Amino acid sequence: MTLPICDQAGECHLQDLSYEHGKVGTRYEFQRRTFKKHDLGKYIQLHMTRCILCYRCVFTADQLTQKREHGVLDRGDHAEIATHIEKSLENDFIGNVIDVCPVGALTDKTFRFKNRVWFTKPVDAHRNCDKCCGEVQLWMRGDEVFRVTARKDEWGEIKDASNGKTGWICNDCRFEKKKASDWVIDGPSKVSRHSVISQGHYEKLVKPKETVVDVMNGSQPRLFLDIHDVSEVNKPTVTLSALDRPAHSTDFGNQ
Repeated sequence: MTLPICDQAGECHLQDLSYEHGKVGTRYEFQRRTFKKHDLGKYIQLHMTRCILCYRCVFTADQLTQKREHGVLDRGDHAEIATHIEKSLENDFIGNVIDVCPVGALTDKTFRFKNRVWFTKPVDAHRNCDKCCGEVQLWMRGDEVFRVTARKDEWGEIKDASNGKTGWICNDCRFEKKKASDWVIDGPSKVSRHSVISQGHYEKLVKPKETVVDVMNGSQPRLFLDIHDVSEVNKPTVTLSALDRPAHSTDFGNQ
């Protein structure tokens, strides 16, 4: 798995399952599959080594374009996502296959290797668009827009727009409108506490007191100083090694 370099890192369901339920070492004993690279166009990057063949991108493309744009070729361990005659995907709504991909098999070329999702902040925004609903989620760092995606609900599915239209967005909104001035900002997006961009991502907090005991292999630290004046501990007349007990502020105050 190419987790360190994958643009889906931080919002990948396969990664979450691997870290929560998988082992540290791999149990895979077979030769890893390799695939010929397919060019799907100037917007979408395909990595078949990450694909789990869920067919979500194929079904989504069929619904949005009303014709077969791409599909799964071959069978068994040779099966792969591709177009039949090396044709690029150029439909106005084909970029939505990036949002429905649960892993990093289909990623945005305009966002490729530019930033990590946990360094960006998602905000809801909209614009008047003749092709789609125009309601999107901007992934910003400062005032710079790095990525534009469709809005999703709490289950990670594309959410319908406020005007009742479907939440799919066109390629112009997704790939071409990368300036904050192109959008009307509605406000910060509601983020799940389990997301890596949320401060509540780590449910279990480790207290410093418990950490000290673990580092010292269960033994309690011998030195506890209740000192408010830092200059007191710098006196050379006090020898801490001569004390047969934990040091206290009174040991420094009497000198």
